Amino acid sequence: MHNQLVDVEIYNRWGTKIYTWNTIQGGWDGRNMISGFQCESGTYYYIVKETDILGKVYEKTGSITLIR
Repeated sequence: MHNQLVDVEIYNRWGTKIYTWNTIQGGWDGRNMISGFQCESGTYYYIVKETDILGKVYEKTGSITLIR
């Protein structure tokens, strides 16, 4: 039996990965996972890779704006 998988990565404008999760229930709370501090307002970039139950991989990229 296959499970649906998801990998999400959040990057700052310098290309540094600041947050990641790999569950459907995951999410970003606006913090940097390395330092634990809240990120500044600004534009961040994401990569989402999802594998469906048949093993097909989908990828989506884009930007999000964090407003404090």
